[in-house]
Amino acid sequence: MLGGDLDGGQIHGNYPAKLGEENGDVNIGRGRMIPTTSWNSLWKPVAEWFGILPTEMDAILPNQGKFPNVLGKTDVFK
Repeated sequence: MLGGDLDGGQIHGNYPAKLGEENGDVNIGRGRMIPTTSWNSLWKPVAEWFGILPTEMDAILPNQGKFPNVLGKTDVFK
């Protein structure tokens, strides 16, 4: 979508065992799912790809430190 050499064919986060399961861990009803991966985790590799320095990352993604397993550029791009 942005260009570059994507490392495709991956799902980041945990895919629900059963999408239709009403009492699942991530299903909150009416087709709504709680994401297991923060949007910060998905935007950080893009910011790194655009050349944002590590010292500037907290200004771009202020909540990244609140989530475990934030992805890096090498997790998404080859």
